[in-house]
Amino acid sequence: MIDKKYLQKAIDLWGLDSQLDMLTEECGELISAVNKFKRSRIEQEKLAQEIVDVELMCMQIKEIIDSDVYESILKYKVERFINLLHESENERINNG
Repeated sequence: MIDKKYLQKAIDLWGLDSQLDMLTEECGELISAVNKFKRSRIEQEKLAQEIVDVELMCMQIKEIIDSDVYESILKYKVERFINLLHESENERINNG
C-alpha cells in the first residue's frame, strides 16, 4: 500500500488542521459522487477515485490516533456489522 512515513510526512508538511479540512472536502466530493453514481451520471471509475481520495486522507488522520483505540473500535464495529448481517438474514428467512 503506502509507507506510513509518507502519511506522517503529509501531516508534518501541511499540518493537521489542513489535512482535516482536506478530509472534510474529500468526504463532500465522495457524497456528491455517490449521488451522481446512483443517478447514472458518472462512471464507476469516478466513484472509485473519490473513494480512494477519502481513504488516503483517512489513512493520514489515522496516524495521529492511538492504534490500540482504533483497533478496539474497529473490532467492535466489524463484529456489530457481522451480527447485523446475520440478524437480517435470519429475519428474511423467517419472513419468507
